[in-house]
Amino acid sequence: MKPLPDTSKWQPKQDRRLALSNTRLQTCQSVEARIRAESAIEKNFNINNFDSGPGIEDIVKDQMRMLLPDRYAIVPGVVIDENGDNCGECDLLIVNRHWESLLKYGATNESRRVHVPVEAVYTVIEIKQTLTESSLDDAMEKLVMYKRLKRDRSEYGRLIENHNITSFDRPD
Repeated sequence: MKPLPDTSKWQPKQDRRLALSNTRLQTCQSVEARIRAESAIEKNFNINNFDSGPGIEDIVKDQMRMLLPDRYAIVPGVVIDENGDNCGECDLLIVNRHWESLLKYGATNESRRVHVPVEAVYTVIEIKQTLTESSLDDAMEKLVMYKRLKRDRSEYGRLIENHNITSFDRPD
């Protein structure tokens, strides 16, 4: 019978340590490269200047899904607060569908426009294939309106949506 192996020699492989230490950065860079390449193809098929907009939004949405955990949904839609105020139609919203349902679903499963309560929204993304002063102003206006929607303030100890540390629940 052979002797038991020396398990102290069983260590994680380090030969690719440097290459693997910045895996997240490499993943993000590859997602950006795919967005740029696919967007260029989409723009080549433009008949009118705005034709590729929805396609580029779909490309970004598809690639963003690879970066985010499955519990987050990425949808185009309208963000609404409890007063019924909204910031207009947004290109992409990152939302938590596990904790809040949509206020209004699309007319069909393929519909692009849904209504989302502000409490479910983590961020709003406006996508511009050509950045001009006017398109930048339009995007900034939408983002400022989104930030000004009424939402309940989180407690000081609320680090994530389903976990509150009561000892941190004080302003100081």
